[in-house]
Amino acid sequence: SATEYLARNGLSDIDREVRIKAAELLSVKKDEISLPYLLDGIKSEKDSQVRKAIAMAYSRVKYNK
Repeated sequence: SATEYLARNGLSDIDREVRIKAAELLSVKKDEISLPYLLDGIKSEKDSQVRKAIAMAYSRVKYNK
């Protein structure tokens, strides 16, 4: 699916701005298929700003906020 593609590729892009934008888009889509990718991103992301964006996206998708 498009959501899975965005989660898989956007969250692992070399460009930090792409990773942040991918997290923001995933938080708007609120598709639960992205949850494992977001959780992996929280665990593996080195950049604190990107990690924060991913964590916020995870929360929005998981708890439908």
